Parts: sequence; C-alpha cells; structure tokens
Amino acid sequence: QITKLEKLINDVERGKKIIPGAAQRSRIASLKFDIDKLDDRLKHMTGGLIDPTQMTKVLQGLLAHQTALTLLSMESLGAKPLINSSDKSKANGKQNAAAPSPDAAVAQVYMHGVRLKFKGGYLDTLNYLKALERLPWHFFWGDFDYDVKNYPDAEGTLDVYTLSLNEGWLGV
Repeated sequence: QITKLEKLINDVERGKKIIPGAAQRSRIASLKFDIDKLDDRLKHMTGGLIDPTQMTKVLQGLLAHQTALTLLSMESLGAKPLINSSDKSKANGKQNAAAPSPDAAVAQVYMHGVRLKFKGGYLDTLNYLKALERLPWHFFWGDFDYDVKNYPDAEGTLDVYTLSLNEGWLGV
C-alpha cells in the first residue's frame, strides 16, 4: 500500500491528472459510439420503410380514396422483436435463456403490424394493392386473404408490417 501511495504522490507531483472512473467513462463513450454507428447502419438499411406511427394513417387514407372498397376493421398486430433472443441462443447451441446474448441488448429491431379488413370487388382490391405498391414508403406484406362471399363482392384481409428500433405501439 505504501508503494502505491508513493507512486500516487509522485504522479501528482509530476502533474499527472488522476481522474477516478476515467477508464469506465472512456468505455461508455466507445460503446455509445458503436451503438450510434449500428443505429445509422440500420436506418440506412431500412430507410425506405414507412414509420410505424404513419403506417395506419397512410393505409387508411389510401383506402378512403378507393371509394368502391369499404373498410370493415383495422387493428394493430402489436410490436414483436424481429429476432427473438431465445431463438438466437438456441441457434447458437446455447440453451441458457437467463443470459441474453450481448448483441441482443445493443440493437433490437421491432416488427410492427397492421391488419386491414375490407369489403369490395376484385378489381377494386387489385387497384388498392397496386396503389400501396406505388407509395413512396415501403413495408412488408404479410398474410393476404380474399374470400368471395357473394359474387362480385368479397372480403379481404391484409397484414402489412414495418420495422422500427422502438417498441412503441401503433395507434390504430
């Protein structure tokens, strides 16, 4: 202990600044920089995707322009992790669910879904789907079900998804 104190005294006398926790602060700054780089990369990769908070408004607004289609319901499918950390652990041969992988905590990507149910004819439905594809934003198509109840009228159900870094709920 005396040796350590003498070294500390010598360092102070030579003018060295001793900052408690400097190594930890440096590590935190480095990790924040890494997270920012990962966030930028993810935003670049998903740049064309529609923002989850805008998706419901855009889908509903576009459907309102298709006057021959009637919106029966619109519901949020919630936010789910795109990659489940327990599935990732199993894929790596690890079965310990109590200890998530370090990269799972760094950047979690969430998949936000909306289910639209509507009524209308085939050509009107086709026009709506084409209009969705022409939007400046993009999203992932999920399930699509088209059931002809009484020709020419049918009911359609469409699930669409987008990705986000935030788990926040979609307002439907």
